Amino acid sequence: MYASVKISVWLTLLLAIPASGLIVRIFMFQHDCGHNSFFASARQNRILGRVCSLVTLTPFAYWRRLHARHHGDWNNLDNRGIPADFYSDCLTLAEYEGLSRFKRWLCPGQPSCGPYPSAAAAGDFYAAVSLAIRHAVVLCGRAAQRLCVERRLVAGSRTPNEYRKPEWTPADAALHGASYLKLPWLLRWFSADIGVHHVHHLRPGIPNYRLQDCHEACKPLTAAVTTISIGDALKAPSFMLWDEKRRCMVPFPAP
Repeated sequence: MYASVKISVWLTLLLAIPASGLIVRIFMFQHDCGHNSFFASARQNRILGRVCSLVTLTPFAYWRRLHARHHGDWNNLDNRGIPADFYSDCLTLAEYEGLSRFKRWLCPGQPSCGPYPSAAAAGDFYAAVSLAIRHAVVLCGRAAQRLCVERRLVAGSRTPNEYRKPEWTPADAALHGASYLKLPWLLRWFSADIGVHHVHHLRPGIPNYRLQDCHEACKPLTAAVTTISIGDALKAPSFMLWDEKRRCMVPFPAP
């Protein structure tokens, strides 16, 4: 792409599309290495994960620790506010309505109102760079963030659940708090089938190249999982609050 700039800016912009897809795919390799699922050898997973992190600008060891916490207690309303769970962390409708106007203004469209812990304060430069990139992605790519989505966010349909501690279980959070994003073949390839997210959360040790096979092989278990299309996912950005009474995601109330 650097070389193509001398030829044509438009060519460079065109190349940015497959390049972005390849970065997503490389990150999914890093993701699986973080779960020790890409190779049978833990050492091989660590080596490839670190190599991938040079491309994704996401420090492998740091991200792996946070992601393990995400899998340990995600979609749990009583355990929110950790950086690892920025995908499924959200405010409830009642919490949002209890905020002052200023605090509502501070976090339009954000998964939480509080700032993420500062990696720079801990002296971790690479983690700070990673967090800065992540904030940019959250702000500018809300629809893309929801493509992996751990909830059905389309109004008028059954929605995956958020849970409180007494009722939270890993299996329920995976099968009823995650969704199955059906994608065409090319997007499945670029995303390494992470759209089969319910299977991934049910068994994080399954590598990405086996997720679809597992979904197909376990129909009695996966039949009730919410299935969403690209069109559904693109409608998702406005559904940002969890309504505990209706047990579904809802848009921000009108001011």
